Amino acid sequence: GLVGRHTPTAPPKGNPSYADIQAALNRHGYKLKVDNIWGTQSSNALADFQWRKGLVVDRMVGPKTRAALGI
Repeated sequence: GLVGRHTPTAPPKGNPSYADIQAALNRHGYKLKVDNIWGTQSSNALADFQWRKGLVVDRMVGPKTRAALGI
């Protein structure tokens, strides 16, 4: 049967918007304007977040960064 078996949930459909990423960064202590515009502050916050989490600092929101952000 299914007792004790883990059923993975489906990944979120589509890519997160810039606003989703900005809001997620803010939940981790950053102070970004959630305006869905990807500028220098957003990019720098993402790079800092990746560095602090021990991720590759590539300023891309791939699977590992998404997981760390919780999105």
